[in-house]
Amino acid sequence: MNTISICGPGAARRGAGVEGPRARPSRGGPRGRGGRVAWCVAALLGLGGALLAGEPATAGETRPAIAAGSGSSDGGASGVAPEALAAGKLALAAAAAEKKAAYALDGADEEAALLEAARAYGVVADEPTYGLDERAEAAFRAGELLRARGRGDDAVQRFAHAVDLGRRAQAGRAREFGARGLLEQAHILRREGRQADAVTLYLRVGTEFPGQGKTAAQGTTWAIKLLVTLERFDEASALAEGFPTAWPDQPLECVKGVTTWVEELLDEGRPEDAAAVVDRLERDLSPSLTGDDEKMARRVADAVSALRVTVSPSGH
Repeated sequence: MNTISICGPGAARRGAGVEGPRARPSRGGPRGRGGRVAWCVAALLGLGGALLAGEPATAGETRPAIAAGSGSSDGGASGVAPEALAAGKLALAAAAAEKKAAYALDGADEEAALLEAARAYGVVADEPTYGLDERAEAAFRAGELLRARGRGDDAVQRFAHAVDLGRRAQAGRAREFGARGLLEQAHILRREGRQADAVTLYLRVGTEFPGQGKTAAQGTTWAIKLLVTLERFDEASALAEGFPTAWPDQPLECVKGVTTWVEELLDEGRPEDAAAVVDRLERDLSPSLTGDDEKMARRVADAVSALRVTVSPSGH
């Protein structure tokens, strides 16, 4: 599958194959600017709707459809009988205890017990009378266990279920685990070498679950990394420049994501441009650097200082 640069004809193109070293042609002039970030993201996300709707990923392979579902403002507790809500909490706790006990075993016994724990989580996720919070967490936990056991297709199904359940809620843990399920789906695509599709899903975390800043910011960092790998530099630049505004409550993840773009500029032999990116980043993060949370302010200041050392002549 070929990727198409969206944010301007100047971006290089390459296939969505395996990540690795690439020849770096010399490029001059400024890259994408922050005024274009919203347009870039919207265009990128527009390419991925069919994927999330269950479009076949490759020949002979189908991805699970992810239904939109109906909304609930309390994480799925409304309309759930109190007895069923309590039963769901107990069932989730029982599955967690089963997982914990499995890790105390060794070898084949441990693996078999962990698969049983995944099955127990699946039972909770599939029970329609339980609350969305418990069901979404159970679906996600089952996906984690299945993925770690090499059961990729089953894991994809469970992560997709978590996303579906998260979409039905408007608050609560269901939203958290829906966002995390979408992030895991993107990770799976990335590991399969389908970087362009993974970028779409990484960015959808923020649009589908905007209240989940931590997970959405992680998705943005991964999107920048893959866009650089795919040599879609205008889009990577726009995402990096817009990062502090998009997720202002995630300053450390912001520095992490922008670092990928700074390193690319240094690799291209553009230290002045890299320094300008760091200057802008420091200005954009000033609320975090001067906020009431002194511990966070120190951590952010240290992270920005470390990045600045990277772009200095002695640090590069």
